[in-house]
Amino acid sequence: MPPGDVPPASTGLIVARHSAMCVENPSAQMAAGVGIDQWPCEPNATHMDWSFVPAGSGYQIRNAKSGLCLTVTGGATNNGAATSQQTCGAGTGGLWTFRKTNGFYEVVAVHSGRCLNVNNGSRDPNAAVIQYDCTLQDNAVFSLVPPAPPSAWTPLTTIGIVPVSATVMPSGKVMMWAAESKTSFGSGNGTWITTFDPASGASNDTYVANTNHDMFCPGTNLLPDGRLMITGGITAGGTSIYNPDTNQWTSGPTLKIPRGYNSNVTLSTGETMTYGGSWSGNIGGKNAEVWSASSGAWRVLSNVSGDAGAEPNVDMYRADNHFWMFGVSNGYVFHAGPSHEMHWIGTGGNGSFVSAGNRADDTFSINGTATMFDVNRIFKAGGASQYQNQPANGATYTIDISGGPGATPKVASAPSLAFARAFHNSVVLPNGDVILVGGQNVPIPFTDSTPVYYPELWSPSKNTVVRLAPISVPRTYHSVALLLTDGRVLSAGGGLCNCAADHPNLQILTPPYLYDANGQLASRPAITSAPTTASLGSTITASTDRAIQSFSLVRVGSTTHTVDNDQRRVPLTISGSSGTKYNLALPSDPGIVTPGNWMLFALDGNGVPSVAKIVRIR
Repeated sequence: MPPGDVPPASTGLIVARHSAMCVENPSAQMAAGVGIDQWPCEPNATHMDWSFVPAGSGYQIRNAKSGLCLTVTGGATNNGAATSQQTCGAGTGGLWTFRKTNGFYEVVAVHSGRCLNVNNGSRDPNAAVIQYDCTLQDNAVFSLVPPAPPSAWTPLTTIGIVPVSATVMPSGKVMMWAAESKTSFGSGNGTWITTFDPASGASNDTYVANTNHDMFCPGTNLLPDGRLMITGGITAGGTSIYNPDTNQWTSGPTLKIPRGYNSNVTLSTGETMTYGGSWSGNIGGKNAEVWSASSGAWRVLSNVSGDAGAEPNVDMYRADNHFWMFGVSNGYVFHAGPSHEMHWIGTGGNGSFVSAGNRADDTFSINGTATMFDVNRIFKAGGASQYQNQPANGATYTIDISGGPGATPKVASAPSLAFARAFHNSVVLPNGDVILVGGQNVPIPFTDSTPVYYPELWSPSKNTVVRLAPISVPRTYHSVALLLTDGRVLSAGGGLCNCAADHPNLQILTPPYLYDANGQLASRPAITSAPTTASLGSTITASTDRAIQSFSLVRVGSTTHTVDNDQRRVPLTISGSSGTKYNLALPSDPGIVTPGNWMLFALDGNGVPSVAKIVRIR
């Protein structure tokens, strides 16, 4: 083997850390001498694929399209020397070694000892790839991204609206909504929705006007009785409640503080808290409010200032948007970001607000995501230092809040994303893996510039990040993604601007855990019986068609603008079994199993999940 570190696979993409763009053979040219540059990574683009072939004291880096090798042109040894594709093995400058550092790689020219580098740290497409001193700066280190494990997307399905918000219903159908128009927004008193059936592929559009609520850019959460609550948005004081059991929309009480880009969270008490949201209504002063079904009214938490949860030194219009919040024991809320400082929020009386420390060395990460993948454990991924026009980051962290309210969370770095992104969505799977879909390297609303086509999958058990099969169209600002009851992931929307960035369509991802070791669709276990309702702290019985290794609950999601505070995963303890009948112990703490609709999954010894049964837990 050549000296240095071994690449993670024999083939893959070479992705610049600073730009999240791919080192490529431009325009898939076949001729020797073509200069190498960077370009946004495209799906199924063989001119961006490389193989790493041991050869003497280094590796040849061969382009999959042309068969030619990445070479320092003319074997030059100086800083700034160009690279090009040349006949492999012809002259010096065509051998490389790899040096791993913090999850990324320096790509080192054997003949000069200098490193592959994107010229001047440019983020522009077609920026030249050169050799330069090895500086460990972001434009001089790269992700070597192996091919995707088995995974696939369905063909595009056209729907009647551009969805910017969505939820899964107990039937397994997906309800998505836009604004007062199907493909744009302005100001109105109603909202276009579509209901999509993953089983049939059919969708049906409806205009909801009876709540007098333009439900664009709202907060969303699912109540303990399974109803969907939507707050604020264009109709900044509006509250609408949808009952999937009766297919009825009703008006809720008017918010005390008008808001939009706010976030909702379901509390362990069964109440709803909404917080932040200076996009609509006046700027600033978006204190938290709590709604109780028993009182039917909102009450303001005067001690939970909206400005306090915002990122300092950022324009308040953006600083209090899209809060990541998780209901925990005794009515408390953990505020994980996107501010770099985290907080514990008490919702009793006038509320309380206490710092939980910083998210390690992470920065303000607006339009990133935070996902509860296990009990009291959160995965943060991506985001940017400004709402738009600033590069996204690829930083990931785990946040352990098991110490409870008032305790300092344990924050640990996780593997960086290969594709820095913002405006993406994150979805937790029943095995605890988290899939990130869509986004942009540089977030710019209503554009598809610098799109990230490749989803990434973070595995907490392996602590790795891998790319998956690419989507067909960009999913950027105003896109959504949700876990379906069949264990697949739906991704839809983006745009709502009557422009080229509109995507009135969806695709569904089949993740790797639905494939067997031969890359074929796996035989799936089935839950043959399970209760439709259950009580906290009880033991339920589920029967299956074969032996099962584990069970987990995933709370049904509702998402908008990268935020899905509803979704969380809880692995269940098998307390006893008889054949293929299993007794499952439910946690008694509503801060762990938030009351509401949950998907119950059974996973076999290979980690293949069943189709879920919906269980309403009270």
